[in-house]
Amino acid sequence: MPLKNNIRRLSRRKFLATSTLSAFGLAAYPGLSASPGISGKANILFDKTLNNSPALSAPLAINSGSELKLGVLTTRSIIYPEMSNSLLAGMQLYFDLFEPAPGGRNLQLVAQENGGSYTRSRSNVSKLLVETGGALLAGITNPANLSTRYSDVVAQQKALFLAGSSGENVSRDGDTSANLVHSSLMSWQSAWTIGNWAAAKFGKKALVMSSFYESGYDALYAFQLGFESAGGQVVKTVITGSPSNPAVSTEAALLDAVKETRPDVVYAAYSGSEALEFVKAYSQSGLGKDLPLLGSPFLTDETWLAQQGDNALNIYSVHPWSAALDSAQNKAFISAYRDRYGKLPDTFAVLGFEKARLIAGGLNAASGDPARTSLFRDGLLEAGSANSFKADSLLGSLYLRQVQKTPDGEYANVVLASPGKAPGQEVLPAAWLSSPKTGWSHPYLGL
Repeated sequence: MPLKNNIRRLSRRKFLATSTLSAFGLAAYPGLSASPGISGKANILFDKTLNNSPALSAPLAINSGSELKLGVLTTRSIIYPEMSNSLLAGMQLYFDLFEPAPGGRNLQLVAQENGGSYTRSRSNVSKLLVETGGALLAGITNPANLSTRYSDVVAQQKALFLAGSSGENVSRDGDTSANLVHSSLMSWQSAWTIGNWAAAKFGKKALVMSSFYESGYDALYAFQLGFESAGGQVVKTVITGSPSNPAVSTEAALLDAVKETRPDVVYAAYSGSEALEFVKAYSQSGLGKDLPLLGSPFLTDETWLAQQGDNALNIYSVHPWSAALDSAQNKAFISAYRDRYGKLPDTFAVLGFEKARLIAGGLNAASGDPARTSLFRDGLLEAGSANSFKADSLLGSLYLRQVQKTPDGEYANVVLASPGKAPGQEVLPAAWLSSPKTGWSHPYLGL
């Protein structure tokens, strides 16, 4: 059933909801969904540290009706500076697109930086809960921080925290509770899936290249597990940009490792400016003519594709979303986002859009009162379950993508196929779920 909405402030076109995405269920990250008709309007109040984006700094006029403040915990990221603004933009867009308002409540988004340190971040969560009425909180945070930093603070307020991340780390035992719900962009599942696919497609020897920054997360080891599950072997892992050895260039390290190991395929985990550097180095080396390059989703993120240009052509990745995904829902979302913000959405904008949809599902179930925690949580989880997966979700099963140049001259992560259902924690060693994560302990993307 299409969502019939006139988006006069965006494009005066109807926002279609006739997607062909497929559903999946996952313990660490349920598939996202919501019932047709969930909706709302939102106004963002920015913390002074976030009021630096022309696209988002001017709040919309507050809509008439019963207003609900929603606290959004944000972060600064050196590697991905637009992360928080993109998340908020996606959330705002969702609530502005659909009518009537979820549970009859108009939403006001109140953004607050997490503060970085353990003490400051806990203090800021408490502050945000008090300022917004203490019933509901959303935001971006590393899964490990849910239990170590926020669980008791949220529980004391009898609130619900809908946290989100790129999914770089596996949710361990104790990372969730009745007051914490986690959703993600499934980075570790994407890494495992492309590893499993690549060993069968290209050969059994893989070279892994990673920035020092990306080397600290489960997603990197998940690629190895996926590759090994199909009979492959990671013959060497090279970490570039290490503080202990900053003089070695990425290109030199790459060429030396390829000469030494003679792999069948290369997997690269880089983000931001380091992704630009690695993709350029790989292209200029000439290796891409005979040696396929696979990447983490952020290696060819939509934010950087135009700058990477021809250097990124033919790079493979797996992700639950692509701007080039050929569905009516995705096209309508991109059109609405471009009309509103004047640029292409990135994956964190998608995460924000999906997060808002889950919240709408919870509010509808709780008749607009998030303080009815049990009903709200049930509605939120139902909106994110495979059983209720509807056409208005942007995220579906994982997609195999390849960078190609489109007929209009733009670069895109073109969807080649769906490798199938996203893996669950059953593909991981049992010891993982009761032990500290792999890699180093600094939170992902500066969270």
